Amino acid sequence: MVAEGIEEPSQMTTLEEMGCEMAQGFLMGKPRPAEVIESLLALRAAR
Repeated sequence: MVAEGIEEPSQMTTLEEMGCEMAQGFLMGKPRPAEVIESLLALRAAR
């Protein structure tokens, strides 16, 4: 299960206390165009 819409650190803390291991939301990062994501992934793969 993935928790969605996490925007505040307190939300993430509560989820972690509940055993949630996967989450997504603005706290982790804002939406970006596909081209930007592709570039980031390519840089990471090159390491």
